[in-house]
Amino acid sequence: QVTKDKKEFNIHLDSSVSAKHGENGSTMAGFDIQNVGKQLAYVVRGETKFKNLRKNKTTVGGSVTFLGENIATGVKLEDQIALGKRFVLVGSTGTMRSQGDSAYGANLEVRLREAD
Repeated sequence: QVTKDKKEFNIHLDSSVSAKHGENGSTMAGFDIQNVGKQLAYVVRGETKFKNLRKNKTTVGGSVTFLGENIATGVKLEDQIALGKRFVLVGSTGTMRSQGDSAYGANLEVRLREAD
């Protein structure tokens, strides 16, 4: 997506490619470009998903963001466990690091599927 008017020029690009590894896994890689203020941010990202057991899915991913002179790196880990036919427990955690500072996050959720 590209937009331009008399004063501003904006660009936003999202691209990704994925590959499936049999019945139990897949890998995705992507490259994004977007405006952040007057600078362009370049993001290289990837993740791998795999089924450990019949009712357990794990995702591991990472990203590197280039913004001017700064580089930010990040990793994430997510695990989904099916509890019966209707409940899914999802836990995820991740961290981002740039210029010696780190940010951490975590999420826990319970999903209830419809009966049909």
